[in-house]
Formats: sequence, structure tokens, C-alpha cells
Amino acid sequence: MRKIKTKLVFPILSALLLIIQSGICVSVTAAAVAAPPQINFTINPSNDSGQGHLSYEIKPTKSVEDIMTIKNNSDQTIRLKIYAVDSTQSSDGAVAFKLSTAKQETVGLWLKLNSDTVEIAPLKSIIVPYTINIPEQVTPGTYQGALVAEIAQDQAEGAEKKAIKVSTRLTEPLYISIPGRKTIDYSLDQFTVDQSTGNPTFHIRLINQGNVFLKTEASLSVTGLLLQKPYEISLNKPTILQGDSYEKTVTMDSPPLFGNYEATISFLVSEYNPATGKLKALQPITRTVSFFILPLSLVIGLAIIIILAIFSIRHLTSRHN
Repeated sequence: MRKIKTKLVFPILSALLLIIQSGICVSVTAAAVAAPPQINFTINPSNDSGQGHLSYEIKPTKSVEDIMTIKNNSDQTIRLKIYAVDSTQSSDGAVAFKLSTAKQETVGLWLKLNSDTVEIAPLKSIIVPYTINIPEQVTPGTYQGALVAEIAQDQAEGAEKKAIKVSTRLTEPLYISIPGRKTIDYSLDQFTVDQSTGNPTFHIRLINQGNVFLKTEASLSVTGLLLQKPYEISLNKPTILQGDSYEKTVTMDSPPLFGNYEATISFLVSEYNPATGKLKALQPITRTVSFFILPLSLVIGLAIIIILAIFSIRHLTSRHN
């Protein structure tokens, strides 16, 4: 009878130990995946153009005062760094905004906030005043930038480990129009094809030398000997700021084996008014470039055939003589 009890003790203890271990694992896992406190805040400008951004028209030497409201939607106090930045052109033609450490030349330089840091209690809002001062020597046109609110939180797993900086940044796009003579001047400065590295590669550069914003729709197609239908290469819809350019390099991934071809690029160009969000069609641009596809392997093959043919002719000639 004792042996039977002894045999029962070990399975029971093992089961209890397994339950305890499982409980510990579950609690540890739950603690490990617990989400950090959510930090959530919003920026609400007082001057809304109805287009999802701020818009002002200010003459040189004049200034405008305004306010924005920042709301803390989280359940903890947050500390924000607030500032203004210029816009910049990204490599794919989209509009981006500079970092605070970059050199500011227009909006980021003209807009001054009453304070560069604020602290907001949980579920509360604050009003932040700011002033836009336009200098005397400014070229007429539209300038884009943004109001930015950024929070930084240092997190560390132990005193000896290096802290990881996690930042949350919100931007509120901002347009400033300087009245004056409007200049529309744009051109396709480059459309070339390069085959030095293999497949045909097209280099494109469209320059906006005027003082208006341009929105474009671009298309690129290739036609020629061994193509039953045009080979379409996808391009984006770049926005080109005044005095800036759109540069793009695209490659024909699956070109035909050989032959003569033509590549045609077309830009539908529109003037964009950020205050109203309206587009005004301008003169489109179309250009064609011709090129011949002759792979190196094919050239080598033809060269070998020609060399063999020459040797064969010489050999037959020598035998005949």
C-alpha cells in the first residue's frame, strides 16, 4: 500500500511544479510585453485654410501674430519642444520638412514662438502664440514650412545600459505667400539614356525656376522593334517647390534583346495655389530620346562568328592555292 502512495506522490508533485512554473512564465511574459504608456497629442491651428494647412499672405517688412493650440490626450504630463522648419524636396519628388538641426532660410527663420518648450498636464490644452516677421529683401512667391511639436523620452533598462531616445514629432504644414509679380518658368533640363551599366537607365531632371508651386503628372513609355506594345515605366506625381527641381533615375528592368527604340517622357504641369487648393493647367512638356540596344554578350558572339568566318575563308583559300 505504501508503494502505491509513493508512486502517486511523484506525479502529483510534478503536476504542481508544472502549474507553478506555468504561472510564473505567464506572469513574466505578461510583464515583458506590457505596453509602455501611450503619448498622444495634437496640434490645432487657429488659422485653417480649409486645405489641411495654414496659409498666410504677408508683405515684406510686415508681420502677423497668431496662435496654435496643443492638446495632451494622454494620461501623463508631457514636455514638448516646439519650433518652425522649412520644407525641402525629397528624392522622389515629395515635399518633406527639415529637422530642427538643419539650417533654416525661410519659414523656419521667419516664424518665432513665444516659447520653445512647453509642459502640458494630462488631458489639458495650452495656447502657444507665435509671430511671423517677413524681412525686406524677399523674392515674391509662396514659401512652405511647418510648425513642429516634438516630444523626447529617454528609456533605459538599467543604470549601466545606454539610454534609447524615442521621439514623436507632429508637423502642421504652413504656407506663406509674398505678394508680387508671378513668374512661371520651368523646363525639362535633362532626359538622357545610359546603358553603360547594362539595362537602359533614364536620367530625368525637371527644374522650376519660377516662384510658383508646380504639381505634375509624369509618364514614361518605350516603343520599338521587338515591343508589341509600349513598355510603361511608372513615375510618381512630384510637387516642385519654387527654385527647386525634380530629379529621377529609372531603369528598364526587362528590355528587349536588341533593336532600335524610342523613349518618350511627358509631364502634365499645373500651377498649385496652396491658399485655395486649386490647380491651373500650364503648358505640358514632352520629349523623346532614341537609343539602340545591343547587349555585350551579343557583340562578343557576333565577333566570334566573324573571326571564325575569316579563319574559315583563309583556310579554304590556302587549300585552294
